[in-house]
Amino acid sequence: MTQTNVGMTGSVLMLDGVSRRAAPIVCALMWLGFALFAYTIVAIFHDPLPYPAQQIACGAALALVLAGDVWHWVYWFRSQGAHSSLARQVTQTALVLLFAYAIFREVYFDPFPGVFGSILGLSFFPLLLGSIMAGVARSRDEVQRASAFEGFAWGALVGLGLIFASMVVIRFSPAVSDWLQARALAMTGSGLSPAALGFVFGAGFSLVGVWLCLMWGRAVWWIRKRR
Repeated sequence: MTQTNVGMTGSVLMLDGVSRRAAPIVCALMWLGFALFAYTIVAIFHDPLPYPAQQIACGAALALVLAGDVWHWVYWFRSQGAHSSLARQVTQTALVLLFAYAIFREVYFDPFPGVFGSILGLSFFPLLLGSIMAGVARSRDEVQRASAFEGFAWGALVGLGLIFASMVVIRFSPAVSDWLQARALAMTGSGLSPAALGFVFGAGFSLVGVWLCLMWGRAVWWIRKRR
């Protein structure tokens, strides 16, 4: 099988085992998946489009990310584990499934209600952080390590700025603060107080915001290196 050679964009998107001819199509599908997930996350708080736009976008995004994980397993078996260890493959699949579960239960329904479902949802970020740290620590590729450094450095700064800006907006925009309060009151049936739900909203926004900025910072670095 011919491994892809699409330059630095291919490296950042992990297009293992994709031919040169198919790489642009796969890249386009991956960026489409990112856009659909971004819309899905925004629509969880406020959907600008009529029903069932969010459900369709979420289903398409989940199908793309699950198909991508299946492809990684196919390539792993065909290459006899030459490009990755079994532990890394299992961890990657676990992350994909946990992320898919977290998004699925927010948009559709929770297949694992109760404490077990909460543990599954909360375990995504620690596992993700641990896998990233392990990948950066074990990587001997100087370009990969540089991209990770730039992504964390600039992405974290932009993410922190985004969080600070959101605090200013909430403080000086009564409409936003009233909307958050209404959302918290509407979810009081979850067993948490409105104050606790407000903290969960803030923590969740911070985690998602910083994570998206980290991805943005790393992608921008790769794109600039191609020029």
